[in-house]
Amino acid sequence: SPIYQVRVLGEFVTAADGRILRCNHVVVDRLNTRFDKVIGLPLWDILPKEIRQAVGANSPTVSELTWLGRLYELTTFALEVDAVESQNLCILHDVTDRKQVELESDRQKQYFESLVRNSPAAIVVLDTDERIISCNPTFESLFGYSQPQAVGVKIDTLVATQETMREALGYTQQALAGTVHAISKRRRKDGSLVDVEIFGVPVIVDGEKIGALAIYHDISELVRARQEAEQANRTKSEF
Repeated sequence: SPIYQVRVLGEFVTAADGRILRCNHVVVDRLNTRFDKVIGLPLWDILPKEIRQAVGANSPTVSELTWLGRLYELTTFALEVDAVESQNLCILHDVTDRKQVELESDRQKQYFESLVRNSPAAIVVLDTDERIISCNPTFESLFGYSQPQAVGVKIDTLVATQETMREALGYTQQALAGTVHAISKRRRKDGSLVDVEIFGVPVIVDGEKIGALAIYHDISELVRARQEAEQANRTKSEF
């Protein structure tokens, strides 16, 4: 996964009214100015004005702001200093890279979720106990089970017939360890059978197998067309 750094950019000490009493070198370097140009200014003359409410809060506050083209996390603390007027410590952390990584991660997650959700094949995700974690709309349509009805149920208990149970259990075990490609029949919720091409692969995260992905492709029309062609050939030969 990507590596990013959270950098401390600026540190300010302000009076209760928000006037800057002290700041670090990083601040003046970033602003390309001098300390005497910064000290005494209200903090919101340097940073976006929305941070006004955060300064002087009774408890530590954390907020995000955009400043000079970067995204920062601002943390403010009330300082307890004897015989000194109330002061606040404000620390800026540059979180731009972290946010970019998070946004890209979210984008990739949404992309793959979209692929599964909109796939014309029935897809189901299993845990290591062979129980369903999730399934896509095509699985629901093909087999007649809604996702709430399917989640937590062992896949072969749900769709295998008595005749194909042993075969199905073997395929599921195989998918947890390697790859599966087979053609068989599976049972819908209403008891009817459907011809399916089955694919299975293990799901591996950080080198650990955490389950399996199973794909069922409805090949009923292909099987019916082949059977009709074979019947036509037999009839032609008999004639």
